[in-house]
Amino acid sequence: MSADVAARVAAGIAELDRVDPDWFHRISLDQFDIHSGVYRPDASCGCVLAQLNQRQHAARTGFYEDGAAELLGKDVTHDLDWLVDHGFTLPRWDGSSSVDGPWAELEQAWRDAITARRAAS
Repeated sequence: MSADVAARVAAGIAELDRVDPDWFHRISLDQFDIHSGVYRPDASCGCVLAQLNQRQHAARTGFYEDGAAELLGKDVTHDLDWLVDHGFTLPRWDGSSSVDGPWAELEQAWRDAITARRAAS
C-alpha cells in the first residue's frame, strides 16, 4: 500500500473517531465495498460512509457528499477533494472496479485499518 493511501485513510479514521470512537464495530467487512456509496443490506452494502449513515444512503436522498456531511457534521457538500484527502473516495472514476486498481488499494487500506482497530479493542 502506498504511503499516500495510508495517510488518506488515517485522516478519514481521525474524522470518524471524532464523531464516533466505536465506528469500526459497525462496519461489515463481509459486505464492504469501497466502490459503492449506496447502502444495500441485501448485497455488498457499501463503503465506510454508506454503512455508517445507512438512512441517508439507503434512501438515496442526496449526493454522496450530503450523506458524508450529515455523518461527519462538516460541510463537505460538493467537496470531493476533502473526501479524497480523507480516504473516503477517489478523485475520479478511472474505469477500475473495487477488485482492481486504485479502488482495490483504497479498500484494502480500509480493511486493514478496521481489522487492526478491532484487534486492538
